[in-house]
Order: sequence, then structure tokens, then C-alpha cells
Amino acid sequence: MRVVELLNELEEIIRRSNTVPLTNKKIMLNPDDVLDLIDEIRQRLPEEVLEGRRVREEEARIISAAQTKAKTLIEGAVKKQKELIDSDEVARNAYTQAQQMIKDSEDSAKRILAQAEQNAKEVIGGSAEYAENMLKTVQDELKKMNEVLEENRSQLKSIKRKNS
Repeated sequence: MRVVELLNELEEIIRRSNTVPLTNKKIMLNPDDVLDLIDEIRQRLPEEVLEGRRVREEEARIISAAQTKAKTLIEGAVKKQKELIDSDEVARNAYTQAQQMIKDSEDSAKRILAQAEQNAKEVIGGSAEYAENMLKTVQDELKKMNEVLEENRSQLKSIKRKNS
């Protein structure tokens, strides 16, 4: 940017210069000052041009890198989107299968429960019948024992009467 400063300095020299008497447009300049500035501008101009090129090249490199990165990001996003779509389809299929498995399990559980209830009724019925039979047997045995006891008491009474 030194070239711009030098041009500004040259402009300032021209503005400060005195006009030639009897002319409005002509000025008097010190040729050494102006020529020195022009020489310095010539020397600096290639540097400024090269720096401008470097800046443009760097700008092009940065833009290219940004475009490459953007392209990579877009490709990654598209790939991820496809994966999500595929994954979503897999998830839907898995959900459908899971729902069917749950329904099958519930149906199976209902059948097992109904069978268990039926078995329980049969066991309870069988147990009640068994208990009834056992109680009848005990009752019959107790009757027999009671009869034996009554007979023994009768015999004791009769022995007691004989001995009295």
C-alpha cells in the first residue's frame, strides 16, 4: 500500500506548487522531488502488484478450500440423510416385527393363562373331591371307633354290675 501513499504525496506536492505567472493551469515544480517520487513508485509498484497477486492467490486458495469443504460437508450430509432414511426403514420394519412379537406373546400368554386356570379348576375340583373322600373315611373310622367305645363302655358297665 506504500504506492498509494507515494501517489498521495505526489498529489500534495502538485497542490502546494505555485502557479506560473500569467497562467492559471501551469505550475512550477521541483523536478528532483517529483522524479524521486516517480522512481520510488516504479520500484514499489512491482512489489504492490506481486502482493496483490499473492492476496488474490490466497483468496482463491481460501475460496477453493471452502468450496471443497462445503462439497465434503454436503456429500456427508447427503450420505447421512440416506443412512437415516435406510435406518428409518429398518426401524419401521423392526417396530412392525416387535409389535407382531408383542401381539403373539400376548396371545400365547392368554392361552397359557386360560390353560392354567383350567388346570387349577381341575386340581381344586380334584382336591375337594379327595378332601371329601378323606373326611368321609375319617368319619366312617370315627363311627367305628365310637361304636367300639360304646361297646367297651357297655361291657365295663356290665362288669361293674356283676361285681357290685
